[in-house]
Amino acid sequence: MATSVSMIRKTRWFCVPGVFRRLLALAGCITFAVAPGVSFGSDAEAMATIFNDEYLENVLALRERTIASPAEGAYELLKEAVLPVNRDVVRVPIDFAPTNPAPPVVDQLGLDPYWKQFDQTDGLRRVDIGGNLLSPALDLVRLAKELEKLPELSEIVESRAENKSQIALRLLLAIAAEEFKLAESLLVEFDKLISEEPVLRAERGPEAVVLWTVIQYPQLMEPSREIVFLVHQQIRDKLGPRSERWHRQVTALRYFLEWKTGLGIDPIPSNFGAPPEWVPIPRMTHYTAGSGFPWGAWATSRGVAAHLSSHDHEYLAYISPLAGEFTIEGNLTTFDFREIQLAIGDRWAGPSYTRDTCINGSFRDDLPTIRIKPALTETQRTMHAVGTVAQGLRTNSVNGHTLLSAPYPRTDSPWVGLHTAWYVRGTAEDVRITGAPRIPDRLSLLDSPDLPGWLPYFEDSAGGLGATWTLETP
Repeated sequence: MATSVSMIRKTRWFCVPGVFRRLLALAGCITFAVAPGVSFGSDAEAMATIFNDEYLENVLALRERTIASPAEGAYELLKEAVLPVNRDVVRVPIDFAPTNPAPPVVDQLGLDPYWKQFDQTDGLRRVDIGGNLLSPALDLVRLAKELEKLPELSEIVESRAENKSQIALRLLLAIAAEEFKLAESLLVEFDKLISEEPVLRAERGPEAVVLWTVIQYPQLMEPSREIVFLVHQQIRDKLGPRSERWHRQVTALRYFLEWKTGLGIDPIPSNFGAPPEWVPIPRMTHYTAGSGFPWGAWATSRGVAAHLSSHDHEYLAYISPLAGEFTIEGNLTTFDFREIQLAIGDRWAGPSYTRDTCINGSFRDDLPTIRIKPALTETQRTMHAVGTVAQGLRTNSVNGHTLLSAPYPRTDSPWVGLHTAWYVRGTAEDVRITGAPRIPDRLSLLDSPDLPGWLPYFEDSAGGLGATWTLETP
């Protein structure tokens, strides 16, 4: 019975219908009368199909075990996981490391900075940890190269049935051997396969290991771009089951690739990261971090900030809190997955793609939309957004149309900046703060019963009557 429990636990990332789940449990108790060492091709294929070989490994547990093992021992463990004996299969399971994990987890899983998986030169100079793609297939190829066993491994892979997983592993081996012409031809085969097959899985291991690898090599970025776009569009079109973290990770990968290749962003900021006077702030909870959502990122040049990826809601905040009366304004890209909004205190606001409503929210929650009367007319590439703090009010407008005007109490969050969602890649240009702002000499962060700017890490409520977190005054 222990076998069935372990098997179901390890298949936690996909949904198994109730009847089939009971069959899985029963299968763990069945013994087949087969002579020792004998395996039939049809049996191996049936086992791979029935038990979904790609998902039989606990990726994080295997990663922890191999990190703690000597290289030779780790190689054998990984080889058995990816290329099991007496099975005509190639397994390419994946998982994502938790985002921003505790230091012991970083050591146990041997995590590199998140952005190093996209740029091995370390030219990105960011130390965000977690959210990394993990796969025994990637680790196996890496160790094979270190131990000079690429020819041995390639021979085993070539002997397995040709399918998407097998081509993916051959492609990783070609890249490891620096056979880039072969890698390009395999990319063509891979593209054809994923274009023609139905999308049946929420997270797709072969696609992940290929795309997360090729983006590190400039000579393979162009050939792989269409595959990245295809996988991203398949997710947008809701083909197959949905995985929230897979959707966000692929979206981050696509937008990062567009920045690296100069596509879809105009003008193209050359520097990865926020400018010194601005601080990127993700909205992160135990769910988003524990699921392994990607890190947010911005790219900048003088007068331009482009949003590349998000963990969840993403903010780019001016480094200093502000008080007094002032205006923050700039030219922000408009629609077609390029929306970006101004944020003043604990409130962000901007027009929706329908142009007749204002979407807005606080740091904790999205808030009900507000009708824009009259609706905005046709917009250009950018709109001029203005946020004003004066006479106790905050007012957001675009192209001269007022979107939101609401009280701005002294106890509100004192930061201003930009807000954007995880699924867009907006750009802000010529953002400036004018008027009579001043830096407060004291911040009162616990003065309002609404607790503006505070976010419970777990699924608790905050602010107001009956909330889990409330303000108590002595």
